[in-house]
Order: sequence, then structure tokens, then C-alpha cells
Amino acid sequence: LKGIEAIDVSSTSRAAELVSMDETGTSAAISSEIAARMHGIDVLARTIEDREDNTTRFFIIRKGLDGKMPGHCERKRGRTKSMVSFTVPHEAPGALADVLECFRKFRLNLTSINSRPSLTGPFEYVFFVEFEGHRFQDPDGRVKGALEGVAQVAEKLRWLGSWEDQRS
Repeated sequence: LKGIEAIDVSSTSRAAELVSMDETGTSAAISSEIAARMHGIDVLARTIEDREDNTTRFFIIRKGLDGKMPGHCERKRGRTKSMVSFTVPHEAPGALADVLECFRKFRLNLTSINSRPSLTGPFEYVFFVEFEGHRFQDPDGRVKGALEGVAQVAEKLRWLGSWEDQRS
């Protein structure tokens, strides 16, 4: 856009926060509607993406299992999902397959797999896996079993959380 100054920030929610602190009223941010509500700023436009199939996922992270988040809308209870991160030895052929086999063995459907450089060495990555199931609502022990298996074959395992799928 001509005539604007773009400022890189750590997240879209941080951008909304900065706009809310600008007393001149001359700032704008691209953020989620929840971030706009949380920071008391107006939504000027919707569907501004440059591609119709463009999507961005927003996570609201909090401690504890009870209470509602600001801007929370009541929705029907649906499926639950969880996310873990892990590393595998990059020199070991099949190391990633060994981890993924743990999810297959316990019939947990993977809904997303992403990797990011680990910044610990060249060609070393952290994998992020999202799957259907909840760590604390696991009556048949499938999530527990899969995570125990992953812990045995991965170098590092970190459970990142469980939540209700809001798209159910």
C-alpha cells in the first residue's frame, strides 16, 4: 500500500495491542476479530486476504481448564484435539516414521504435521503434530498410550495442550 509505514511485530495480537495504544487514531492492524474485541479496536474490513483459500489459525493459550476467554462464543461441544512437539535424530533413517507409528498404533487421527528448524544444528527440526483426542479426557487410554510410545522413540517430547475443536 502506498503512503503507509508497515511495522513488523511478533504477532497479529501484538499489532492489535499497539493500535489500541495509539492515541492519534492513525494506526491499523491485521488481526483476528477476537484480538480486536480484546483490545477495544474497531474492525475496519473483513476478508482482506489476497487469496480466497488463505487461512490463518489463531490459538488462545491459558492456564487452567475452567472459565471463558474474552470474546468466547458458545458453541456445541465437538471433537477434541491435542498438539505435541518433538525432535528426532536426523541421522536415523525412519525416526520420524517411528514416532508417527505410535499415533497409528493407537488409532489417533493426525490433523496437522508441521516442522520448523530447531536452531540447534543444520538439518535438525522440531515437529508439531496435531491429532484428534484429549490428554485429560482419554477413557480408553489411546492418547496416553501414544504419548508414552512417542516418549520412547523421540529425542524430546513436549505436550502443548488439548482443546475443543471449534470447527466441529
